[in-house]
Amino acid sequence: MRIAALSLAPLLESYQRLAICCAAHEAATPDDLDGMLGNLEHVLACAEVETSEDLIAKGRFLLTYRADPAMIPPAALDTLAAGIERLCSAMVHSAIAA
Repeated sequence: MRIAALSLAPLLESYQRLAICCAAHEAATPDDLDGMLGNLEHVLACAEVETSEDLIAKGRFLLTYRADPAMIPPAALDTLAAGIERLCSAMVHSAIAA
């Protein structure tokens, strides 16, 4: 499932803050917080990359993914690659038009 029209930077910031909170209280992390972290991971993994800021946020998310890096959802890599292609294509088209 792809998720479009979201700015990823604020979502990444929320994810990072919540991850720090969960890590600080790892033994006593309530299921609600862990569930919220999982929901943010899903949104960040599936969200489309529309801007260069989104691309940076997606890359930072992948670098800080809390699970085993080998378990990164395929959708996260798919949307990253599609975003890179979209942004490069837009740059080439604007350069040709100039």
